[in-house]
Order: sequence, then structure tokens, then C-alpha cells
Amino acid sequence: MKSYKEAIGGFFESEDLDKCDKEYYNNLYKFNSGRNSLEVILEHRQIRKIYLPSFFCNVIIEPIEKLSISIDFYNVNENLEIEEEIFLNKNEVLLYINYFGIKQNYIEKLATKYKNLIIDNSQAFFDKPIVDIDTFYSPRKFFGVPDGSYLSTNLIIDTSLYETANSKNRISHLIKRKELGSEKAYADFIQNEKKLNSLPIQLMSSYTNNILKTINYNKKRRTRRENFEVLHSYLEKFNKLPIHYSDDTVPLCYPLYIDNGSEIRNKLIKNRIYVPKYWPNLNGLYKEDSITKELVENIIALPLDHRYDIDDMNFILKVLKENIN
Repeated sequence: MKSYKEAIGGFFESEDLDKCDKEYYNNLYKFNSGRNSLEVILEHRQIRKIYLPSFFCNVIIEPIEKLSISIDFYNVNENLEIEEEIFLNKNEVLLYINYFGIKQNYIEKLATKYKNLIIDNSQAFFDKPIVDIDTFYSPRKFFGVPDGSYLSTNLIIDTSLYETANSKNRISHLIKRKELGSEKAYADFIQNEKKLNSLPIQLMSSYTNNILKTINYNKKRRTRRENFEVLHSYLEKFNKLPIHYSDDTVPLCYPLYIDNGSEIRNKLIKNRIYVPKYWPNLNGLYKEDSITKELVENIIALPLDHRYDIDDMNFILKVLKENIN
């Protein structure tokens, strides 16, 4: 059994280089952030109105407001699926998030119903895009890179119009976590995340792109799946969120939806198991009759990524068993 001197969860350190057959999405457009990939879609398609889920990361609003696009929010239910009927007119689009990387089956159904659809796969790096459905990715949610995004679209985009990004001022947290540990690197992580705000649309930096060419994706996806299955085998009976997954499902984390989520999240953090809160800055943005506040407070995003193994998952479960009835 490990001694757990190092923290579990939280942001990534610099990625270990490994043998890789090829870049995972070598045939997609490459931009410097997910929000800028979204801006490219909205601008090129001349969107005038966008429907957003009430449970979302509010940085998405940045490119929407920049383009003066009208916003309507829709509710999601306890299954993280659209609660109401939405009718799209010309120049209107529906954005749906592949929550925690577990909603691909539902997205395939949405794609048969809506043609004006954008999929945010920031939390679902390994889920391949659906043909003719605009889809963007944020690899820094899965790997130790400072920025970058992939974009799948049938639009023809002239990438020569954009400069290439430079990541040199946003990598300190990756190196510090590798050498000094998560707590001593956390302030740098927060600062570097803030630097992503309001960045101009640029192409993916050569630093990020080179790292993404070195990753052993099969190994890392296999580790995530193994860790997920360890957690799910015990936690499924407590989880209010039904998780329907296939052999291709590779989650961002294990989303445990439980009544006393805030209390248990604090217990995990005290044991240096760092679980992010999705999303804490939504006050005033969601409908009062939605369950968004409940989802924010009571979904615990348990880490299960390739940095950890079955011993780590059992340590997480040990802490949880002491606090879940």
C-alpha cells in the first residue's frame, strides 16, 4: 500500500514523454483554447442565437458576448440531459456538453434531432466527433499541457489568417508540480489559467502540439478505464447519477452525485484528494427552477486519470467509505 505523501487529483504536472504511434487528432484544426475554437465556429457560421445548458463553465460566455450573440439557457435534469423541447431557427445553435465524458450515447441521439449542434468535448477527449457536427476539445483537461484545442468541423477555415500561439509564459505550474508537488504549484496554476482569458484566436502552440505527439494514448485511456471501473463497482449503488457506458467510454473523472456532496468533498480535500467543483461561478446565470445549484454542490468529480493506479482508487474509496452510509 502506498504512503500517499503526494496529493491525488487536481491540475496536471508536466507530461512524461512516451512512445506514441501518432497524434490522436492529427486531422483536426488546432487552436489555442476551447473557447477560441467555439468562437471560430460561431463566427464562421454567423450564429445569432445560442442555447446553453444551465450547468456549464461560464468561460464559454466570453466568445459569445464578444460576437454579440443572444443567449438562452435551457435546463438539464438529474441525468444531465435536456429537460425541455428546443426549436432552432436559422442562425441559431444548440450547445451541449459531454458531461464528465459519459454522455456520448445521448449525444448521438441529439445529433439525429439537431443539425445546428455544437458539442463541447472538453471533458471527453477520447470520444471521436460525429460527422458534420461541430465539436471542440480541450486536451489540458486530460494531459499535462498548458493550452490548446482541437476542432472538428465541416467548415473550410483558412488557418493562414492566424498566428501560432506561444506557451512559454503558461508552463510554470506544470514544471513546479512535477518538481515541488501540487500545493507549491497551485498559485501558478491559477495564474496561468487566468492568462487564458481573452486570448486572441491563434493556432495551437508548437510546445503543446509537440507534447501531444508524444503521448501513449492507448496506455492512458486503458488506465482511466481501469480506475473508473474500480470506483464504479463500489460507488454505483450510492450514485444518483446513472452512468451508462460502453467499451469506448473514457471519462474525465468519476462523477459521484450524492446528497451530502459538499461535506464529503471537504473530507476528501482534507485527505489531499483534490476534487474540483463543477462549476462554482454560476450564481445568477441559471434558472431558479432548475436543479443546477444541486448539481454544483453535490456532484463530486473523483480523480481517476493516468497518474494513478488501483491502489490510489482504493485509497479514495477508503476515505469515502468512512463518510458514506
